[in-house]
Amino acid sequence: MDIFSEKILDKYDLFSIDYLIKSNYRSESICLSFTKPDYTDEYKYYYIKDASTLAAWLEFIGYDTPENNCFESGYKTIKKLEAILPLDYIGNNEKLSNMLKEADKQYYHDLCNKTLPIMKEAVETSPIFLSMYEQVFSILKNIKYAITESKHYENYARTISKELEYIKEIITYLPDLREKTRIFCEDVFMIDNSMGYKVDPNEIYSMYELYCAETEKENFYKTYILPSSKRSIMQPNESKKFFNSFSWKDFYMAYLEKSENPYGGDTILSHIDNIEDFFKAGIRYMFASKSVIRKCKLCGSYFKTRYSSGLEYCTRIYKNSSSSCNDYISRRSYKKRFSEHPINKEYTKAYNRLYGRIRRGKVASSDYDIEAMKEIHEKYYEKYEKAEESKKEDVLKEYIAANKEFLG
Repeated sequence: MDIFSEKILDKYDLFSIDYLIKSNYRSESICLSFTKPDYTDEYKYYYIKDASTLAAWLEFIGYDTPENNCFESGYKTIKKLEAILPLDYIGNNEKLSNMLKEADKQYYHDLCNKTLPIMKEAVETSPIFLSMYEQVFSILKNIKYAITESKHYENYARTISKELEYIKEIITYLPDLREKTRIFCEDVFMIDNSMGYKVDPNEIYSMYELYCAETEKENFYKTYILPSSKRSIMQPNESKKFFNSFSWKDFYMAYLEKSENPYGGDTILSHIDNIEDFFKAGIRYMFASKSVIRKCKLCGSYFKTRYSSGLEYCTRIYKNSSSSCNDYISRRSYKKRFSEHPINKEYTKAYNRLYGRIRRGKVASSDYDIEAMKEIHEKYYEKYEKAEESKKEDVLKEYIAANKEFLG
């Protein structure tokens, strides 16, 4: 069933939007649950299923590929709702009630045909915009009920006004909320990558929390994610002498040895009532899974990994190759190590010498057993690797002599 069609409004009520993260399978899904008004039937729709964990979240806040601008495109689309929904009626229930009294089925059909395609276009750009689907669904559903029942206009007007107010607030404040999330992620989930350390992000946050307290800067996590009663495990007076002149990175380095891990647990299922819930779910899971964000040193894209991992390259396909960045670098590193190994260098020299003789017609390829040449190489490669450092040079000389004897 098309969740962006008028038909689903006719048959179902929206029960919940769930953001599901399966830690064991390293996947995420977004599921919409619908029920019939009499609760006799339930319909589940997975907009995304078993995608890479936090893929949509990272993409939305701008930590994907350099050229991905899904937020800008989706936000531009969502702003079209301002010209279609009756946002001017917010807070004026009397005016909204009168509008509902005058509205007819054609008004409802036209509103559906204008609003739902906009939602579909935005969600196709980024699944995170599904967090606004509930409000749009509720507005259209209540307008339909008001027109169908021809009564209780004031009650429907109050509900619609509340949903319209939320949509207006999101359109107004979403860019700022996203930017604050990006800055927080850069400060807590990316600082280790840029400075060459591997520290649990929960420990980093302990330092970050103290830094914000001492410098009187806004703590995004405490303001938007945690209950106001959450306290730091570190006492502010420990750092009085530092905060006047230290930057956040200075502060982080100064307290690297003092921090502890105050957070635990894992967020598996988040009920999404608004777009802020997506931001919260992503950040909480980053802490719970002890993950950090790194920038691929090959393609420049961002990826999520555990803080203790040594991974420096992502798993996206690199340019026109058939390999991921990580595999591409591994093979390139292997080739480099192979070509620089003393035994392999001598093998390459011997092989090129033999190939040159064959190409110039001085010898026939049938005169030499290439497989025997490879066996000599493998024998001395293994002997070289097992030899003590002081005896490696002797093994190399033996191999050079064996190659000369083979070539004649």
